[in-house]
Amino acid sequence: MKIKPFLLYLLLFSIGLNIYSQEKNIENSFKNYFENTREIPYLHLNKTTFLLGEKLWFQAYVNEQNTSKLHPNTTNLYVTVFEETGKKKSQQLIKIKNGIGRGSIDIDSTFINKNYYVKATTNWMLNFKENNSYQQKISVLTSEKNKEEIVSTYNEEDYFEFQLFPEGGHYLVNAENTVGILLKDANNKGLEIKEGIIKNSDGEFIDTFSTNKFGLGKVSFYLPEDDIYTFEVEFSNGLKIENKIIEPRTVGVLLKTTQTLNGVEILIETNPITAALLKDKAYTLFVHNTRSYKKYNIEFNAENTRYLVALKKENIEIGMNVITLFNEEKNAICERVFYNENPNLFFDVKLNQLASSKDSITIRIVNDLNEKVYLSTSFLPNNTKAYKPQNTIKSAFILNPFVRGQIENPEYYFNQNNTNRLQELDLLLITQGWGKYSWKNIFEEIEKTKYDFEQGIDVKFTLNNAPKKNQTVIVYSDENDLIVEMKPDNKELFIDNSFLIKDSKFNFGLKTNNNTVTKIGPSLTYSKSSITDILNKTLENESNIAELEISNFKSLTDGISTLDEVIVKTKRVKNEANAFGIATMLTTFRMDDMLVTSGDLVLNFLSQKRFDVQVNNGDIFIGKRRPDRNHSMSGNSDNYTRQLRNVRVYLDGSEITQSLWILDGLYLNTIKSISFGQDPSQFNEVIYMYSLSAKEYSRKNSEFKEFFLPVGFSKEIEYYSPKYPSFLDQTYINYGAIFWKPLISIDKNSMYDFKVPINQQKNIKVYLEGISSSGKLITKEVKLSSKKPI
Repeated sequence: MKIKPFLLYLLLFSIGLNIYSQEKNIENSFKNYFENTREIPYLHLNKTTFLLGEKLWFQAYVNEQNTSKLHPNTTNLYVTVFEETGKKKSQQLIKIKNGIGRGSIDIDSTFINKNYYVKATTNWMLNFKENNSYQQKISVLTSEKNKEEIVSTYNEEDYFEFQLFPEGGHYLVNAENTVGILLKDANNKGLEIKEGIIKNSDGEFIDTFSTNKFGLGKVSFYLPEDDIYTFEVEFSNGLKIENKIIEPRTVGVLLKTTQTLNGVEILIETNPITAALLKDKAYTLFVHNTRSYKKYNIEFNAENTRYLVALKKENIEIGMNVITLFNEEKNAICERVFYNENPNLFFDVKLNQLASSKDSITIRIVNDLNEKVYLSTSFLPNNTKAYKPQNTIKSAFILNPFVRGQIENPEYYFNQNNTNRLQELDLLLITQGWGKYSWKNIFEEIEKTKYDFEQGIDVKFTLNNAPKKNQTVIVYSDENDLIVEMKPDNKELFIDNSFLIKDSKFNFGLKTNNNTVTKIGPSLTYSKSSITDILNKTLENESNIAELEISNFKSLTDGISTLDEVIVKTKRVKNEANAFGIATMLTTFRMDDMLVTSGDLVLNFLSQKRFDVQVNNGDIFIGKRRPDRNHSMSGNSDNYTRQLRNVRVYLDGSEITQSLWILDGLYLNTIKSISFGQDPSQFNEVIYMYSLSAKEYSRKNSEFKEFFLPVGFSKEIEYYSPKYPSFLDQTYINYGAIFWKPLISIDKNSMYDFKVPINQQKNIKVYLEGISSSGKLITKEVKLSSKKPI
């Protein structure tokens, strides 16, 4: 393509259409590496500092990286608690459905240390070299006063972190270099300085630099040959710290970026020596995230040392992107992460207070979005010190998958009220250096996946002897709402992809054709419901100075929330009014009044009652009743279809006429009653069936062997508040909890109302997080008053 000059050295390049072989290898390696989508979990905790006796409540969100939406297939999430030493304290398996799950952790008397870590990961994530797990430090306050503060002697200078990050990855002599600056104190908090000094190797003044409140800065300078620059900071107490740039290259290429209102400008810069060596050589500029990419060809000549690629915002993927420059040998030589802001990344909801009473307030959340949203909310005293998450759902899903280090106050960079956030986010990204995904790993041959993508757990029961022809095996569990009656071909019974609850009770029996049940105790094997996980210490910014907190509360006890549940959830009651309301017109058979032999099927029963039951390759059809047993169906298939429409089938109140496969293998002794006949309101025949609950089944068949399942998913429980000794005590005001409301789903252009207790607080702080069905994110903090609606 024709190259247009830009000033003396600057050239503007358009996208190259020709693709040469080594560029194609870059493309194929990228596609192969990210073909298997990553899962990114995030836990919204109700708080991060706890009193003994409280529960840690959380809602889990699992994002699919290739779509940036809630993961539709993930079901198994492992949540592990670690001690600071890295020793695993506990682990539980959380059920995820359509990307959402919930759980809780007892902060009981076994939490004897001050700090712990909560980590969330999946088995599938272990296949990948990059760590996308969720990890959060939590603290526990106790009333014990025998703990000692950590006191040590140290050199103050050793506790500062002062780093320099050349943009693109390295320095180059005889060229304009840009460097990112990172300065932190002993508590890993950024240090803001108004003026630092840059000196050359002779101690001469070159320039000044500064950092923002997060200790981040940027400065550009021309670097002559045979010189090394030193950055120096002097504090008000006279302490000086300094750092030198690493050895610059004599031959090389620099990569620089400039964010503009219309997009981003990418500058490729070199020096005269390198320009002569790169004459007629072609480099590849690769702009990518984990989902897509764009390729640019950069052709060098001996006369120019600067080349520019200008990208418009609309041509860049929204969110985080990575720019990688490859040389002619397809080696990645420079890299830079940048952010493309877009309104479609986020959404907002209105949180209104409708009314106040003596002990509660009514909250309304309004979703004006034209899509469904999923939210979780934590309500804490207004002056709480207990909510300090290291990440939000925004930083977890947008920022963390592309950077290597831990970010101080990541929500700051996504808060629309911060006018300088985009410029300061760019400073942050300079100090992160290369992106999270190593090109060395990307170019390596893809290893076969070692860890399965899990969906539920598989349980196998092995009997001592195979059942006889007149015997069936019965398994039921009230906690899991499970009734299974099987006639296995051998000694093994399988329950696959199940979501059985850990430590739940099961009952096992062997039933013969005379309806008697004998106890049997099979051996049990199962797919794993735990993983071997480790604490990732590289994610943590440890403080060198200990801070001791003491609670004047003794260990709390479990109690009952002072507010009634807003949405009352009860076990489903099988309402038989629909069938028996027209009892004079229906014939009803109650199984308690009949002799039901083992192995009798519901379809056999209906056939015996003259319904035309046909089973063909798994498809089930039920035609209207025949006048007599000798009647056979005549006519073509269209005639049969017309007859089929005259029979509507209901199971436990729900119509299954179009899903009759549900009846395949359904045993009659699991059914409570069957009613059928002509329904004048529907002008056709109907069948109503009601099945036994697990409790009803257990009462009916009492001779079973009990055992408890040692594996499975953590049991979901509703939120309740512990018995705090006082709502006015400073400990409660600083560290107590008011309310936790997870699993909020609001349809498009809809609203959601619920009540929240006041707990004698004048003002309440609400921390809300969530995601929409298209992957838009929200993190919101709202202050509510208990006095009047706002």
